[in-house]
Amino acid sequence: MKANKIIQHRRSVREYKKKKVDKFIIEDLFEDIKNKSQLKNDVKIDFYFIEDGEETFKRLGGLVGYFGKVIKAPHYIYLMSNKRDGYLENAGYIGEKLILKATELKLGTCWIEIPKDDSKVRKALDIQEDGELIALISIGYPKREAKVLSMYDTSKKGNIFPLAEFGYPNMDIEYIEEPVSGRLSIEDMVYLNEWGNHIKLEDLENRGLAEAFYYMRLAPSWGNRQPWKFIVDGEKIVLAVRNDKELISEKVARIEAGIAMLYFELMIHELGISGGWTLEKVEKDYKIPEDYIVVGYYTV
Repeated sequence: MKANKIIQHRRSVREYKKKKVDKFIIEDLFEDIKNKSQLKNDVKIDFYFIEDGEETFKRLGGLVGYFGKVIKAPHYIYLMSNKRDGYLENAGYIGEKLILKATELKLGTCWIEIPKDDSKVRKALDIQEDGELIALISIGYPKREAKVLSMYDTSKKGNIFPLAEFGYPNMDIEYIEEPVSGRLSIEDMVYLNEWGNHIKLEDLENRGLAEAFYYMRLAPSWGNRQPWKFIVDGEKIVLAVRNDKELISEKVARIEAGIAMLYFELMIHELGISGGWTLEKVEKDYKIPEDYIVVGYYTV
């Protein structure tokens, strides 16, 4: 299945059937992710499968997710990584690759945030492995088939309660036909040469980038914040991600950045455009606000 089709079908699932996922499917999923390229090949990241979801759900109550409200699932996966430059972006990038593959296999998933102090979670899950516990992913068969999710639109409630993407349940969800309802327009998301100089859609189309940005908007983010901004500067496309310190940790912001980088890269490659990400600060002054993290840039 093409990347754009998988992206359109990908959604966070908070309700699962009790049906267990066959261990051979999980083994194939893990084998597939081993063969996938990472954002940072010098970072060691591992995925671990938790088969007994019911017992894990009991153990994790009050420890993970929004106000400790855990998504109940038949199984969970946790991510462990060593700490090197770019390791959180890498975790978002490769973790979302696993999620997209699971989506292709008709499995439901949802990111679940781990608190900064993960000692209690480690104890609850009896984790002995070295490295940082990055996140949990719930996994199983979705309880119901649904139309494309409206990405946790908060407009009817006027608040930020739909904080679902990293494991926040108990929210009102609408399902609609249009996959980008409530999403930023491409012109709101992409600047030309410097911050605030909105690029015209026609210009992106002439560069062959419009479709990549269209599907990149479907990348998940905490509370549907849509925190990313891009600056197109010749062959360089700079990514900056908003760091809402009062709402989320920088850890989550950087994981989100890795997810966004994956979506953009998948679509660029699907369009036949070569290139890759460089994770480093840019020397040029693009007038990027202080509340944004400059993650890196993509060179086409």
